[in-house]
Amino acid sequence: RSYQLEAEYLKDSILVIAPEGFKLSLNSDFSNATDTLILENGTVNRTEIYVQFSPYEEEGRFYQGNILHLSYDADTIYLPISGQEGTLSLTSIAVARERSIGERVKVQGVVIGGNNHFENKRIIQDKTAGIAIQGLNSGSLTFGDSVEVEGILTWDNSCLGILPETEIHFLSSDSIVVEPQIMNIDAINADVQSQRVRIENLEFTSEGQFTVGDYFLIGSIADSLIFRLNGEAHPLVGKDIPFGKVNLTGFIGRRNNSFIIYPEFEHDLEIIPRDTVLIVDAPSEGLNFGNVLLDEYSEVKSYNLKAENLSENLSISISENFEISLLENSNYNNELELPINEKGDIPEIEIFVRFLPIAARGGEISGEIVHISGGQEQKVKLKGIEEIITLNQVFKEKKFLIYPNPVRSELKIESINGEVFLYQIIDLEGEVLLEGQLKNNNVLVLDGVENGIYVLKLSINNENYFHRIIKK
Repeated sequence: RSYQLEAEYLKDSILVIAPEGFKLSLNSDFSNATDTLILENGTVNRTEIYVQFSPYEEEGRFYQGNILHLSYDADTIYLPISGQEGTLSLTSIAVARERSIGERVKVQGVVIGGNNHFENKRIIQDKTAGIAIQGLNSGSLTFGDSVEVEGILTWDNSCLGILPETEIHFLSSDSIVVEPQIMNIDAINADVQSQRVRIENLEFTSEGQFTVGDYFLIGSIADSLIFRLNGEAHPLVGKDIPFGKVNLTGFIGRRNNSFIIYPEFEHDLEIIPRDTVLIVDAPSEGLNFGNVLLDEYSEVKSYNLKAENLSENLSISISENFEISLLENSNYNNELELPINEKGDIPEIEIFVRFLPIAARGGEISGEIVHISGGQEQKVKLKGIEEIITLNQVFKEKKFLIYPNPVRSELKIESINGEVFLYQIIDLEGEVLLEGQLKNNNVLVLDGVENGIYVLKLSINNENYFHRIIKK
């Protein structure tokens, strides 16, 4: 409000004094507002004086009084003035969040976080929304306190908050905890900022131990969320970052366009127990190697396996007459041990198997591959037929005994008289593929020779002997 003042022929300056709860100014924007004005000249042309009502004590108080106009040897002029201080109504936090920055609001809520992240800032929530509070006695609030806050809406670091004007009023301590909303990452937005949420089936993208800082979480799809620990005293600092799936509870914050979840307690990070998985990808009927000659070995067969969350290394053993290896063409043995990584996992790997009959009885030979780790066990059935070398597989040519033929790997050549002899393996185009010198009871290994028909040339005492060999 404003009024006009005019004076003539005064002997001294004019003193204008406002009563309690009011301010005076010569400017409509109330710059340099004061409770006392001094007009220096004895004669005052018509002057506009602006009056502002500024209540400051009790909510709802009625203020009244007089603006006094004083000057030496002049009558005192009284201008009656009054004002009723308005009452600030309690609103929900959702309604308060719709108000303009700088407006005064009064809300009630339960503290849902902040103790383990901030010195003075706390997050409160009612049934409608959440908001930050910071100032005066906010640093003394703990999780679960029910409070009433009256103050001014502020915006700081992408966070809407209330700056308390009076001491925050405790309604009760250790109130019922606000139950979190169960949400997916893709549903996190500004509408749930400063609210307590629970997000399930998340994974951390990093390993090691937690320190103060940010960590990325990913959900079942491409969406991601920042997980933040903001204080050295947080109970999760120094703990191992879990691998595998987790459920997470906390309040939502924001940094520019990125949303952040702040867990308040260690138990807010719930590790989902991992199933122990051992997958052996082999035919249900097992591996069948067909017919193989005694002391020969079969063509290689293979299967895949992988494992998750094993308690110890995976031991693999195989029955007699069979061999296994991690390499297709070498290092065959009767057992393997596959190490697990720090997660208890074994990435998918191929296992090679071959049949090497040594029973010397002929007929079908059965066996199995046994995979064992802790309480996990998987088996693969094996079967092959051992063939005993018969006369029609043995070639006797004067000074040599040659078998088996057809041959898979090892061609045995015996000199009947125990003499040293020379050999050559020649293809049908006349090219010499292998040659060398052998003694009695020697074995010629044909692993590097492709399947087909070849000529075996044996030379002794300037005599040459030729025989057709089938490699299969």
